[in-house]
Amino acid sequence: MNGSPLFSIITINYNNKDGLKKTVDSVASQTFRSFEHIIIDGGSTDGSVDVIKEALQNKDYAAQVSHWQSEKDGGIYPAMNKGVEYANGKYCLMLNSGDWLSGPKALEKAAAFGFDEDFVYCDAFFAAKGRKRRIRYPNHVSGYFFFLRGFCHQATFIKTSLQKKNPYSSVYDAETGLSSANSELQDKEYAALLDKYYPKRVQEDMLYCLKKRHCFLLFLRKVKKFLKRFFKFL
Repeated sequence: MNGSPLFSIITINYNNKDGLKKTVDSVASQTFRSFEHIIIDGGSTDGSVDVIKEALQNKDYAAQVSHWQSEKDGGIYPAMNKGVEYANGKYCLMLNSGDWLSGPKALEKAAAFGFDEDFVYCDAFFAAKGRKRRIRYPNHVSGYFFFLRGFCHQATFIKTSLQKKNPYSSVYDAETGLSSANSELQDKEYAALLDKYYPKRVQEDMLYCLKKRHCFLLFLRKVKKFLKRFFKFL
């Protein structure tokens, strides 16, 4: 790499060697080369480090890796923050182990837009059980959108200067993993964000909508569970 790269691709991993290999292969195949790859491994014991070392045997890919390490850390968000600390690119892209870019020209197509905004988002694909569906995002977003939904990390370019000034600080629960797996912790996060960024007159309405959303999702899960049992019975 000559000079500062346009993109800093940050990959965090912990005991997910197969997913890490898929991610590394995707990054290594990119036709656009103004990027650096930063890998933060949380001290894996499943052979993930061997995946990294093997990939570095490819000199073309090794030239794009500006930093990698394997040591225990405080969890997913602290690991992401650590990756940002080493970032030298204009934009950061969080592409965690198991995620991959849509194709070899993904970065090339993104760079062709010549954007200079604080963050740029793209549609994402969700792949599971051999099926893939596209997650489409609206052309215009609001504060309410960010509160209820937000963008996928792996499809959002964020200026590195902003990432460094505003590190991730989500609630982390060592037993259940990400706070998204614990609705009570997630509600506390939302309440804290509301209190910091929204006036009091807006907070009550948004919290009301959030509770309604939780109720609706719970209803859908119950319907899905019932239908599974019903068709199994038939």
